[in-house]
This record gives sequence, structure tokens and C-alpha cells, in this order.
Amino acid sequence: MRYLIFDSEAVALDALALIDQRGRDCFAAAGYTVREDGAIIGKRAGEDDPAGITVTWDTPRQRIDGKWVLAHIEAHPMRDYLLPSGETVLAYVMAAPLDAATVEDDDPGWWPAPEEQVLP
Repeated sequence: MRYLIFDSEAVALDALALIDQRGRDCFAAAGYTVREDGAIIGKRAGEDDPAGITVTWDTPRQRIDGKWVLAHIEAHPMRDYLLPSGETVLAYVMAAPLDAATVEDDDPGWWPAPEEQVLP
């Protein structure tokens, strides 16, 4: 899996807000219900499924080196969906300024090792 890499939590949160807003635009264009609070209601058999609610694309996480990561939108199953403009969801969501983000493949070395657990 690939990730978008940011220098600070604030920049990652700004990027996430943009991804979430553009994602809502895409889901609305695809006929999904977007609640007033921004949550996207899933579908089951073509009908709204209140049990399937999405409120955000990801949660920023900090690596050992201090950088912040978000899952790349290319991992989303709707990435190739064509919007009425003829643009794909991936292209729409990743437009400037997100197209300038650093992209890296996942590396287990990004994260601290789990603390050793001592059994009684």
C-alpha cells in the first residue's frame, strides 16, 4: 500500500480535510447520501444503509521519523469511477495541492516496535 507523506500533523489534517471534501463531492455525484455533518451513507442493494457510514478517509499517523502519513486515495475502490466531468475520482481528489504530496510505499520500519510484554 502507498501513503501520502506530510511534514507535520497540521499539513496532514489540512490534506485530509481536502480529501474528505472532494470525496463527499464524488460520492454525492455517484448518488450516495451525504449527511449535513459530512458523513457518507453507504448503500446496500441500491438503498441507503445507515449501518454503513463513512466519516473520514483516514486518520493521520506519525512515523518514527516525525513525518505524518495518510493512506493514498488510489487504495479506494471508487478511484476509477468517472464523474460527470469525465474525470476519475482519483484525479479529482488528488488534484492540486495534493498532487505535490510525497508518496511512499508502506515500510514496517516507520512504526515503533511493539513494547515487550512481560507475563506475570
